[in-house]
Amino acid sequence: MSNVDLEKHLDRIGIAYEASPFTDGIRPEHEEDIKKFEANYAFIPAEYRWLLLNLGGCYLAEPWIFDLKELEENYTFFEEAYEEYMSECEPVSYTHLTLPTNRE
Repeated sequence: MSNVDLEKHLDRIGIAYEASPFTDGIRPEHEEDIKKFEANYAFIPAEYRWLLLNLGGCYLAEPWIFDLKELEENYTFFEEAYEEYMSECEPVSYTHLTLPTNRE
């Protein structure tokens, strides 16, 4: 399931979270909240899920680890932008094309 065993690095990751200026007020997410997010939007990869459950969202290095509230806000923005983009695309019909035949 997980490619990286983060559990064995929990102490060091925890120290990095404590040292980060971006963790003020950050708390671990609850499993039921993650399940609600996934039911509404998309599956959260195992390593990301582990970080959210054990430490919460944070910026340690790229990429930013969004908490569920930030994920929801950004996912909604992505969906709206994608819908707008798709509504501007013209549907294309390929019915007028003919395939070459092998006539000898």
